[in-house]
Amino acid sequence: MANIISKHLGFKLIDWKIVEEQVKKSMGTEEEPYEGKVPLAKVEEAVLRLIEKDKRSGNKVQYIFDSFPLHPTAEDFYKFTSE
Repeated sequence: MANIISKHLGFKLIDWKIVEEQVKKSMGTEEEPYEGKVPLAKVEEAVLRLIEKDKRSGNKVQYIFDSFPLHPTAEDFYKFTSE
């Protein structure tokens, strides 16, 4: 997961495409990789797990999201990040 988040000047960048790729890999097997579309909810869960991991370790982190390519609108992305 270290390649999903990169640190820069005290911030962490969350790259949605990399998170989505990691989730997709976890949904398949070596013999049969997952070929379907990754559900947005699964990608959001993965992001929330990363954030929760920082919280549990006592790290106070500010996150920068590279974009919101999986969310249909900016409003949907805002709802996810403000809950």
